[in-house]
Amino acid sequence: MATYRVQAAYKDTDGDLMLTAKVFEAENKAEASTKAEAYFTTQYSFCDRDEFLFSTPKKVDSIRDVSRGVSIGGSASGATIITGNGSTVVQHGKTNINLGSLNGVRIGDDY
Repeated sequence: MATYRVQAAYKDTDGDLMLTAKVFEAENKAEASTKAEAYFTTQYSFCDRDEFLFSTPKKVDSIRDVSRGVSIGGSASGATIITGNGSTVVQHGKTNINLGSLNGVRIGDDY
């Protein structure tokens, strides 16, 4: 088993183009594609199945498919981090973090 990231593009109910991503555990790219198509077309059932565009599955390391969770193996300095719900975090240096557009994100320690 390996972890693959797949992106899906679709039009929302207002006609805006949307891009989302999700990771899938699969034996190979073909299985990841099948799982991605089934997931996205069910999750966004208001869209016609043939309106979706899917990326080629990309094998990724050290990420788990958990809501707003992220797992990092080794240094993340200068890396783009993709969370389990498809949000991205880009870190440059020790204190500069570009969060882009996120909801419900908390940074810091829980005491």
